[in-house]
Amino acid sequence: MLNIVMVDDALTSVENLTMMLEEYCEDTKVVGTAFSVTQAIREITIKKPDIVFPDIEMPHGNAFDILESLPEKKFHVIFVTAYYHYCIKAIKHNSIDYLLTPVDKDELIDAFEKGRRRVTRAQHTAQNNKEN
Repeated sequence: MLNIVMVDDALTSVENLTMMLEEYCEDTKVVGTAFSVTQAIREITIKKPDIVFPDIEMPHGNAFDILESLPEKKFHVIFVTAYYHYCIKAIKHNSIDYLLTPVDKDELIDAFEKGRRRVTRAQHTAQNNKEN
């Protein structure tokens, strides 16, 4: 089961993406939602998700502010936004993928599966480090 935190200032966007994940991506659970940078930092810190789906632009900050505020990032990121011009910056933040809205079902499935593989690899690496 992969734990997800959704970050978007628009409730309908969170609801739509949550429904798509539940319908098309197995073994997911949305454990938290946030509608601002401050809420996102708190939810991520408390819920410790495997993957965060942030929108980029929000009132009083953006998704990059969230990432830069969390010194030890133990989660993976799939950006979901209407703005294509942040793509290079997202890549530099080691994102799994960058989905443009409206989100295409097949692109979401592909991004989620990339995320699942990355989370699995990170878990195996952590387990191997504990054993050594």
